[in-house]
Amino acid sequence: MKLSLIFSLIIAIAGCTSIDSKYSTSDSVLISDHFLTGSGIGAVTTKANQYCGAYGKRAVLERKIDGCMGGCGSEYHRYYFDCISNTPRQQTPAYSPQINSPTPSSLTIEQAKTKCNDLGFKQGSEGFAKCVLQFSK
Repeated sequence: MKLSLIFSLIIAIAGCTSIDSKYSTSDSVLISDHFLTGSGIGAVTTKANQYCGAYGKRAVLERKIDGCMGGCGSEYHRYYFDCISNTPRQQTPAYSPQINSPTPSSLTIEQAKTKCNDLGFKQGSEGFAKCVLQFSK
């Protein structure tokens, strides 16, 4: 009698793997997998990739919390996945001011310093020196 009850209980919870929608967003997904009868990490990862894939992203395991019976209060392993964009982020190019060459008549050093200062270069910096050099050619 006890054995059939235990067997029925195992069948009832077999394959208990579920997405916790309360804690899942387009940026992350929480999946609970029963530690005795769950699907295992392969199936959990597949489920996470399907969830994140709906947002055009892929799942990356962020952390796993092991479940246990009795005192800890959980029979589930809990897997936290981050949903990461499939496309690499565009890198913002570093600011590099473009200085048009001055007219054929070059500026004096003092005029070039004034011009570079007006353009926002900090006097004494390498950029300021290059600017002055460009305008005084």
